[in-house]
Amino acid sequence: MNFYNLQTLSIGVIFIVTVLIALYLGILYGKKTQKKIIIDGNDTSNYLNETEMEENKNIRHSIVKKMTTLQEEIDADFLGLAIYDAMTEEIRWRLAVGATNSRYKRIVIRLGKGIAGEVIQLNRTIKIEDFPHDVLGDPIEYPILLVEYLKSVIAVPVADQQRIYGVLLVGQRNKRIFTDIEEQRALLKAKEIAKELELANIFKRVTHDSTEITNVNIYDCIFVQYLMRRQHEINNEKRGELQFEILDQAIVEIPWKVQKKLIKNLEEILNIVSQRETDRVNISIVRDENYLVVECISNRMIPSTKMVFENIYNRLGEIGGSIISYYEKDQLHFLMQIPLSLKTLSVLSD
Repeated sequence: MNFYNLQTLSIGVIFIVTVLIALYLGILYGKKTQKKIIIDGNDTSNYLNETEMEENKNIRHSIVKKMTTLQEEIDADFLGLAIYDAMTEEIRWRLAVGATNSRYKRIVIRLGKGIAGEVIQLNRTIKIEDFPHDVLGDPIEYPILLVEYLKSVIAVPVADQQRIYGVLLVGQRNKRIFTDIEEQRALLKAKEIAKELELANIFKRVTHDSTEITNVNIYDCIFVQYLMRRQHEINNEKRGELQFEILDQAIVEIPWKVQKKLIKNLEEILNIVSQRETDRVNISIVRDENYLVVECISNRMIPSTKMVFENIYNRLGEIGGSIISYYEKDQLHFLMQIPLSLKTLSVLSD
């Protein structure tokens, strides 16, 4: 190898080493810069997300504390906070003090429906002194009162001068007339909570699947009509007792062809679990993430649900749904899960 080639090779090696050193220093500097950005609070990395989650957790604790204080001040059985999502026009009960169970979290209602929907739509306080006797609509339009066995309630808007965040509900499980002073205390506490919600910025949505919300009355839903008719038939014919509750009004948005399939499945279930006068059946319509869940609870013991309900298993499997069945405290729990995605529903409607 001559001197010229050796010199060229040396220059090449030096160049490669220089590039590698530069890359290493660049990566090292980038990490330091990223760390500095995180400390400055301008990064949107996992570190900051965890920090925001911790802050929101603290604000959540602060809101619950305010609700507990109000509960003690006016000696109420129940306090609930519903949050309004203007993008979907959905209202969900997020926090509660004095709840008998966690079912309130599964309630989803529409703007203008139920006590929370009316408060938000009208932006004013609503009182119910003797539920269900002094409500204009059907009691099933007020799922929070049914789930928590409330007799008297006062619901006030959680709002500031710019927007309505939700509803603060104060409830009693026996008949009670809330005074003007108690109403003012509830309104004052609702304003304090509105400030907390603004601070938490809980309305910032990272991802959102926009869907068209149809203004359909729940009684126009053929599935609900079927439940009401079957309830009347079973109870009158003394073939047991059928009760149902609608905790999520998304059922009205499901295509009627899909509702017919649900009716066919439920008819098959009721024909088996509702035959004797001692039979008891409870049906709940709720939402679990991206699924609508129709839960049927029966006191009838069945040896093999897979064998008895084989047709239902097959039907739901064909449309992307699923079934969960189990026994708990001598009761059969039978859950039909139906996907709510627009793509799946369009397939189901074919």
